[in-house]
Amino acid sequence: MSKTLIDALRAASSILAPFSDPSSGLGLRWNGTAYVPATSREADTYAAKWWMALVVVTEMLNVQDGPLTTAQKKYLEKLLCGGMGSFNDFFLDEDQWGEAGSAANAALNSARSNIYSALCEA
Repeated sequence: MSKTLIDALRAASSILAPFSDPSSGLGLRWNGTAYVPATSREADTYAAKWWMALVVVTEMLNVQDGPLTTAQKKYLEKLLCGGMGSFNDFFLDEDQWGEAGSAANAALNSARSNIYSALCEA
């Protein structure tokens, strides 16, 4: 399996992770390197949907022996790089998430480009 594709999918899911996990504002929250005080906020349901889809696809591909089949590649291209409703069409609401949403959207653009390039190579 293509390590480049798996790495690109993992990078995209890690960008979405903070937006797909609700917080009650009580206790501490892991920020990727340390526990920090949690702030109360709702999860973004669309970010959670895409985070889960990316994690599932990544883990399935990670255990697969051999290259993508033609059917898998076609499915992933439609799911991730297609038009309306695809991952390519997803953006965080910057009015809701502010600067964090804006930065994540920029990172997602880069991640989508990496995913597309990896799929083309697969």
